[in-house]
Amino acid sequence: MSDYDAAHGTRLTETLRTFLDMGGAVGATSRALFLHPNTLRHRLSRIESLTGRDPMRFDDRVALAIAVWAGR
Repeated sequence: MSDYDAAHGTRLTETLRTFLDMGGAVGATSRALFLHPNTLRHRLSRIESLTGRDPMRFDDRVALAIAVWAGR
């Protein structure tokens, strides 16, 4: 996803990391990133389409967290 961010000028990796750090809480994540909750949901939808994993589902969130951890 970092390559996608670099190519398209997005911040999906940062969004996902923050979302995971906030325990999957949309409100807390949108406040931390200074985003409207709908903008955050759009980004999460984009992450889902790129990864095939839905960040709103717990089991997918765990898989994404492992991927983010491994990427660090």
